[in-house]
Amino acid sequence: MGVTSVLLWKDSNGQGMMKFHERITTTLLGSAKDKWAIQVKLYRDIKSTGTGKFMYTTEFYNTNKIYCLIDDVIVEAEREMENILEKLKNLWLLRQTIVYDGNTYIIGDFLIRVAYPKTTNSNYKGMLVEHLFYMNLLKC
Repeated sequence: MGVTSVLLWKDSNGQGMMKFHERITTTLLGSAKDKWAIQVKLYRDIKSTGTGKFMYTTEFYNTNKIYCLIDDVIVEAEREMENILEKLKNLWLLRQTIVYDGNTYIIGDFLIRVAYPKTTNSNYKGMLVEHLFYMNLLKC
């Protein structure tokens, strides 16, 4: 089974993606494999008062799964879950959608995914980086 870690890399000028690509391909002799994207949505419970209850959904590029997080419980479902949430708009209000777009790299036995948020405003928040040791997965 693989070991995964995810981090948010904050840099001040938004040039991290280019630096990351250069270091992986030039210094570490890695290779770009394919595109990687994530869509994260934030929903708010309409009936809650005060701080309210939130639900987060995450969809990964090239998969048919959606992951929902409510009250520290994660549920894996098919993409049709998105259609169900749209029909439940009297219970859950969509507050925000963020799409992360990037690349997948291979360095030896490691798979590294790097993505940055596509936003309409100029407030750059950083990059999302996922690291996966995948050699054991290929042998299975």
